[in-house]
Amino acid sequence: MASGIMLSLALCLGLFTLRGRCLRMSGVSVPSVAVSGTEVKFTCNYETSPAHNDTLYSLKWYRGLEQFYEYMPRKDPPMKVYQTDHVHVDKSQSDATSVVLKDITRQTSGSFRCEVMGDKPLFETDDYWKNMTVVGAAQLCHYNLSSRRSVDSPSRRERADWCGLALCVSSEMNCCRDGEMRKSQSDATSVVLKDITRQTSGSFRCEVMGDKPLFETDDYWKNMTVVDIPTWGPRITTRPRGSKVGVHDIIHARCEVGASDPPTEISWRINRLPPPPYAQVETYRNQKRVHVSELQVQVTEDSFFKGEMVVTCRAKLLTAFDRSANVTFVDVNSPEPAGYGWLSAGSSTRASLLLVGVTVASLGMGV
Repeated sequence: MASGIMLSLALCLGLFTLRGRCLRMSGVSVPSVAVSGTEVKFTCNYETSPAHNDTLYSLKWYRGLEQFYEYMPRKDPPMKVYQTDHVHVDKSQSDATSVVLKDITRQTSGSFRCEVMGDKPLFETDDYWKNMTVVGAAQLCHYNLSSRRSVDSPSRRERADWCGLALCVSSEMNCCRDGEMRKSQSDATSVVLKDITRQTSGSFRCEVMGDKPLFETDDYWKNMTVVDIPTWGPRITTRPRGSKVGVHDIIHARCEVGASDPPTEISWRINRLPPPPYAQVETYRNQKRVHVSELQVQVTEDSFFKGEMVVTCRAKLLTAFDRSANVTFVDVNSPEPAGYGWLSAGSSTRASLLLVGVTVASLGMGV
């Protein structure tokens, strides 16, 4: 009997030298973010060696410093739950590797630690911890985001926090509320959402975990903003209505863009430059939720470029909408353009050559 124990001890010490410990943990599966009112499953990933009497003596779960769960196979019953505020264990779904919490709330958030202990003679102990934050249901997921790395096995619990500030740890869980997931277009690398709304906006993170024995984890996040773009515009109306203006004239320009959410940004340019400091600009939204911007500027000699003053209104909504409209004023004192004739300054080369061709043809016909 003593020789058997010594042999087990020697084997265990050999494994300790090669692998680090007889009882070894590779990590814990704890969702970083969960939704209030749902249930979550914590899993302790560890390895034992029954062939060398390296079996589980106990498994314990803590939130912070408070123990709330214990599993000891040698006891009857093996499971014990300790009363802890805002932590409610579902015994029917908990066992020697996992514990399920039900009816979680925002107060359930915290640092969760799993501690495992091997059996005699060494009673080797190892632990691992991870944070979990519980959020309200208003912060649920809607996005179309591809992960940087594919999940090893789509059929298993994928460990993918695919809901931005919500939890979606398995393909069976539907965590989308304001939009629906297109399952037919979703796979192990991408998820497609339909019927998204403004409330879909948020920070979205994809987390992937490799399979055993290392269970390496990586994640990446990005922000997405859903907008309602204008259905028309921009439109410009001006006073005076004529196309000719002179120095000291006052130009009134009004630019309108259809309703949008968030509001569309309207900016002005005169000959591709910002309006001068003395120009007056007023931007507002009228009772019909139309975005309006009014520009008032006095014409000076510097307002013209090659005898023209081009006033441009640009309407921009993030990267989803970007359109411009412009109106051109001509200096009333500019000389009248030269008459259109053969290769005249006021005619195009193509038109002049066409006229030359027609004249030559007419002369050939004796007209």
